[in-house]
Amino acid sequence: MVINVITLVQNTIQSIEIQESKFSFSKLCVDLANTSTTTSTNQKAKKLQQDLPMPPENELNNMFENLLSLEVESGKSLENTTKTYTDQLKTNCNLQFMIELRTALSSNPLSWMIEFLGLGGLSLLIDSLSRLAHKPPTQKTKSDEGLTNEFLRSFKAMMNNSVGLEAFLSDKKYTIVIVLCLDLQDWSVLQRVIELLIVVSVFPPNGHKYCLESLSYFREKRNLKSRFAVLTNLLKRSIGDQGSKEFQESCVMLINSLIDTPQEPYVCLELRKEFALLGIRRILKK
Repeated sequence: MVINVITLVQNTIQSIEIQESKFSFSKLCVDLANTSTTTSTNQKAKKLQQDLPMPPENELNNMFENLLSLEVESGKSLENTTKTYTDQLKTNCNLQFMIELRTALSSNPLSWMIEFLGLGGLSLLIDSLSRLAHKPPTQKTKSDEGLTNEFLRSFKAMMNNSVGLEAFLSDKKYTIVIVLCLDLQDWSVLQRVIELLIVVSVFPPNGHKYCLESLSYFREKRNLKSRFAVLTNLLKRSIGDQGSKEFQESCVMLINSLIDTPQEPYVCLELRKEFALLGIRRILKK
């Protein structure tokens, strides 16, 4: 009999199909938990039927329509949020906005990032950073470095999953803009650049090639004698600077990745020779 009553209660609640209403479901649970006899259970069940009358059909229809509207609004909220960010990227990217965007990329579910990418968010991000990165080194300010740092952190958040990483590696221009940030002064910002390049360099099929071509582009833009000169020059500059220790470790990791990633032994040998001509052994001994 107890089982029959509980089944009756469950069927009654299920027929209403809402979690919050004017009826007290919690009271029902407490009453049933305190029932110790079949007679008292029957009494409680009868009282429940009196307290929880079936709502009229039109009221049930209204509740169902309200639930549907909540689902629709939820979907619109996701779209509107990502659109707000992409619209802002088209106009002005200040530091506070980039912090908020980086937080959104880090904390929202994957569906949010997919929506952001679908609205062209990655291209808008790289275009905004490109305007900073293409400035002559002497014109880059401390505020530019702070803003660049947030761009790099946003890219790192995107590349923490395969969807964002594949999107980033869909076009060489993204890697080129990252490499152009190697003429900054702050070691922590430079380390973020190096860490992103390490990830790109080992990701098949084009990551390693994109890194080499981007470093060649940097060489042309900055009139350097070698595509790897920017890395060896940074290592030289970092010697003796206590704040650059982590950068040095990351930079050596990138160099090893650039040399060892190719499958063809002769390619690895040629890359090793390029670094040797730049005095990499002498630099590392210091």
